[in-house]
Amino acid sequence: MITVFNWTIGFSEVEEHQKLLVLDGDMVEFLWKGIHNVYQMKDKTAFDACDFVGSKPVGKTFETSGVRQVIKSADGTIHYFACKVGSHCFGGQELAITIIGTGEQDIREVNALVGTSDQDTRDVNVDSDQSSAPPTKDSDKMSAGTR
Repeated sequence: MITVFNWTIGFSEVEEHQKLLVLDGDMVEFLWKGIHNVYQMKDKTAFDACDFVGSKPVGKTFETSGVRQVIKSADGTIHYFACKVGSHCFGGQELAITIIGTGEQDIREVNALVGTSDQDTRDVNVDSDQSSAPPTKDSDKMSAGTR
């Protein structure tokens, strides 16, 4: 499955916009407008500190929307991602992706708990006026890419 994620939603400062649940082997596509990139962080400590030492860029063109990453690990593993452009990471452009299982039954159970459907992707609103710098609390109207 592919989960489309609005990469600038983390600027909302809403913690739920900085988390995503996926199945082992799912692909996450990061979408945005403006100048951003995606780095997989070394660990949670690096993620929390916005420390890019040991992090790895995702995609071949690091400032082009639409980079994809396959998320593979054991159930419960958390993968950490952040934007390295300017102070974007400190502004909230981060994502913690948690592996929740390996099959459709697992995702249906989680979706039932959070009230979402079994769709492969979710529409995202990528607004260029809010993507290159952290938005004000009043201006953020984007939706996160969750299942």
